[in-house]
Amino acid sequence: MRVEHTVLIKRPVQEVFSYVADFKTGPEWMGWMSEAHQTSEGAMGVGATAHNKGKVLGRNLETDTEIVEYVPEYSMVLKSLTGMPSTFHYTFEPVTEGTKLTIVTEAHIAGLFKVAEPLVGNAFHRQSVHDMETLKDLLEAEAASQA
Repeated sequence: MRVEHTVLIKRPVQEVFSYVADFKTGPEWMGWMSEAHQTSEGAMGVGATAHNKGKVLGRNLETDTEIVEYVPEYSMVLKSLTGMPSTFHYTFEPVTEGTKLTIVTEAHIAGLFKVAEPLVGNAFHRQSVHDMETLKDLLEAEAASQA
């Protein structure tokens, strides 16, 4: 399964990247996630790991992820180490209006979910759209309150 969504955020790339690349902000904008924290020592970058908790399709889910690519203010790729085998590609592009953020999620669906793959894909797409709009609203509202 592959889900791709792009959003324009009226904030500079460095601000958007810094916020998204911080594991602990996930629950603020990802609807499925209730908890996230970095499990590795040191700075954010390749090899940094996190543990996440939440609900997906009504089921409790705990996952561990690792950053496998990290290019500040340009891209970041996370890979799941537990749970559903997944990869999350984040691309940050500076544009006149701010930042064009594209997130591509690639997941290997197996077991009972495989039978319902089209429904699962639609649910993931809806969640992705919601999450990106929440992220946009949060970052743009923060900027407006600082003005």
